[in-house]
Amino acid sequence: MSEEGQQAKTYQPYLVVGDIGGTNCRLQLLKMKLEDPENPEQVQVLKFNTQEELNLSSALNKLLEISKIHPADIQCAVLGIAGPVMKGAITYQYNINHWCPITEENLQRDTGIKKVKILNDLGAIGYGMINLKESELYPMYKPEEGVLEDLVRLVIGIGTGLGACQLMRPEEDGTFHVYASEVGMLKLQLYTQQDREFEDFQRNEKNSNSDVVQKVMSGRGIQNIFEFLAKKYPQESKLMNDKEGNFAEIKPEDICRYAQHENDQLCLDTLTYFIEYLGRYLADVAVSFMPLGGIFLTSSVIVAMEFLFERPEISKRFIHNFQNREGMSSILQRIPITVVKKADIATSGCVTYALIKNLFEFGEQE
Repeated sequence: MSEEGQQAKTYQPYLVVGDIGGTNCRLQLLKMKLEDPENPEQVQVLKFNTQEELNLSSALNKLLEISKIHPADIQCAVLGIAGPVMKGAITYQYNINHWCPITEENLQRDTGIKKVKILNDLGAIGYGMINLKESELYPMYKPEEGVLEDLVRLVIGIGTGLGACQLMRPEEDGTFHVYASEVGMLKLQLYTQQDREFEDFQRNEKNSNSDVVQKVMSGRGIQNIFEFLAKKYPQESKLMNDKEGNFAEIKPEDICRYAQHENDQLCLDTLTYFIEYLGRYLADVAVSFMPLGGIFLTSSVIVAMEFLFERPEISKRFIHNFQNREGMSSILQRIPITVVKKADIATSGCVTYALIKNLFEFGEQE
């Protein structure tokens, strides 16, 4: 054997990452690269509906089965899950409570993967924010005078539900630390008479006793607003006609598409309501967290609404609702608002977390 053949080869470890929301889940098996660890090779992907899967262990085992990789060859799994994580476990999840409890210990036992780490999904997104490129961002509002300071940033995730995380650092040249929260479970704020009508509709006609803010600020919230406006303020709608009035068949992406391409007024009214509420809600969280470094919105729904934010009258009302807060306007005017367009930010955040926490190593094999 040649001298080159006798030299030890670098062992490239496998890593499983996951972005697990209330509706959709994406698991990836990755092979880490010594020369470029932040951009691993994708070996296998598994996508599924979380409502239809028995539990997370069964989904992970399906990924291992189709990839034909033995669990012993996987050094760790890092999974971002929508829900509060405490001591390696999620005991309650608003949209997939049938999976709970979800624990690192049980996942390790059920799958044979040596090490499993559970993160809040917004925490995973927070780690993904650390290495974002400018091309992956869309400035919704940029203060002319710049930011006051960049020590705290706030990431808001709008999906099936609503979540947030803070990125905090002691000095502007320091490293950000990530802290997740469950802001979607805050009480629904009633800013206007129409908001009060919406709450009455939810309670009396939908028989919903839940009064959390993600009743509006979420993908399902957009569906709730659409149904409320359709029944409270009926008008002609191509989407309603095409779906034969079946609200269960109308998805947030349908509402965005018909608003943009069909100029469906009911859909436009729905998204306008959502955007105006979003501005007021962001003012609430801004004065609570003081994210002077900026607010970052991660949501395919928000990205789909980009065409509306480009309309001056919509953008102006959104910014007015955000900045119109007694005694705080001058500070809110200095907080930028940015849309994150990177689609797989949660899974890339899981990779970043694994690197920061040294959850795997590049060994050598003969």
